[in-house]
Amino acid sequence: MVICLDLCPHRSFRKFSFIRDPQNELLGAMQTMQKIRPRESQRSHYALYGKQPVSGSQSITLEGQTLYHWATLTRPAFSFDAKMRMEGALKGDPAWTISMQLGLPPPRWVVRNRKGGAAVVPRSGDKKYHEYVIAPGVDPGLVVCGTFAQLLALDELRLSS
Repeated sequence: MVICLDLCPHRSFRKFSFIRDPQNELLGAMQTMQKIRPRESQRSHYALYGKQPVSGSQSITLEGQTLYHWATLTRPAFSFDAKMRMEGALKGDPAWTISMQLGLPPPRWVVRNRKGGAAVVPRSGDKKYHEYVIAPGVDPGLVVCGTFAQLLALDELRLSS
């Protein structure tokens, strides 16, 4: 499966990043939920939107298509571990942990769900492409969007002044 991420410009704030198929059809979007640019010492949230309706979730319209708030990623202060919960789940009940790994091997990301290991993203010499190793039964789109939502949440942090 191939999906394309049309990411917002580096260091931008409150701009959408788009998830598309190889034919450029809109599959989903991601955007910060913050009103002001957060500091590293503050927790922040990123919304993931998809085409599939989720019970009780809010909807938005982009490019003439209705997208539903699918999941929320929370970036804790001073941490490279993010929590992601599906909409409709109890608030504060994160179903996923996305851990960004620093340094040389280990993998770049390790994604875990309640059942244990869900995905590993090895480091790659090519910065434009990432290959995900995903456990059977795990939604690959959710894993890809979650890892990049974490990067976007880190990228929007207010620089020290």
